[in-house]
Amino acid sequence: MLLLPCVFSDPHTQRLWHAGEIRAAYEHSAARVAAAPVSEHPFRDASASLEVAREWHAHGILCWHAARFAECKTMLDRAHAARKQVLGAEHPDTLDTLERRAALAHYLLADDDQARFDDVVGRLVRVFGEDHLRVAIARRNFSTCFRDRGRIDDARAMLELARPVIERELPTDHAEVVALYKVDAMLAIAEQRSAEAIGIAERAIRVGIWVWHDDHPFVAAAALTLASAEARQGDDKRAVKRMPDIHRSFDRAYGRHPLVALALHKHGQLELALGRNFQLAEQLVRRGIEMYRETYPTMPMGMAQTLFKIMFASGRVVDAGELAVELADAPRWLQLDMTSKVANHLVKLRDFRTALPFVKRARDLCDDDETRAKWAEQAAYVADQLPPGPVRDT
Repeated sequence: MLLLPCVFSDPHTQRLWHAGEIRAAYEHSAARVAAAPVSEHPFRDASASLEVAREWHAHGILCWHAARFAECKTMLDRAHAARKQVLGAEHPDTLDTLERRAALAHYLLADDDQARFDDVVGRLVRVFGEDHLRVAIARRNFSTCFRDRGRIDDARAMLELARPVIERELPTDHAEVVALYKVDAMLAIAEQRSAEAIGIAERAIRVGIWVWHDDHPFVAAAALTLASAEARQGDDKRAVKRMPDIHRSFDRAYGRHPLVALALHKHGQLELALGRNFQLAEQLVRRGIEMYRETYPTMPMGMAQTLFKIMFASGRVVDAGELAVELADAPRWLQLDMTSKVANHLVKLRDFRTALPFVKRARDLCDDDETRAKWAEQAAYVADQLPPGPVRDT
């Protein structure tokens, strides 16, 4: 049985990591790495170069978990260059860093993320063989890249190559097995198999508590997946009860972080589904958007769509329509979907003066002539109903 070593050479960093104090581990590691030489000039021999490269690689992992992606890229690029020069392009340590660079490309939404994973998995297979744990872990991570790109069948095929090797080579109470369960559960949700996802996520939580503790952020991430699966099953009340513990764990571990933003968004979705507190739902989603954009500047369209639904459901239809107008970078189908909902609702209320700009915008967003003609006809009808006076412009 092959056991993976500690992630970090520094004992204090490792203790913080294991305790789930991700931000504190990052800050402690950053102070240590700041004292390390950046160039190769101070190095007396290859072993010194490799030791610093190991620190850069380890700190890059922490930067990745702390969502310090620019710093992560710098650390991993340095580590890879040093390892490649001393050890060669296909040494296992060099490939470890190369695989982390592929994972970073995935989180940065880079166009070449799939090509990077394909390259590193191919190299790992050449070095280790098809049936090796290191290959399986990379394939599991590649599966998440496929999933987030919408290639669900490819994601499942890749994960099923990884699963038997990870389960054979590692004990059930290993961190990499927990990661396998979490990836499997999230993929099951994407495959519309939410009932199975619930069982897998529950297993991830049980094993994660054994590996770490019940307040660890990696356990909370599994709980967030479980809440998502429960919501897909229509059990919003059960799902929303999990959110305070998830928020507490994430806040303690990460501070302001995209994963915290995703949890805030999920909580807002649940409050919307329950229809009991639209004000809280809007506050949660707006906080999520603000926090998410600290890392990814573009508007997260899923969150914006949820915010639109909250406004619309709470009766703030015009505000929802103005939000749709602001989302000029959204796909046209999404802009049309939002705008048409607002236009039809206002026409139904016979608020023709307010409706007309949204009807015209829906017309202008149409790509096919038939639908555009229907909206043009609607615009003409609405205009005919208006008494003299100014019409607001969107």
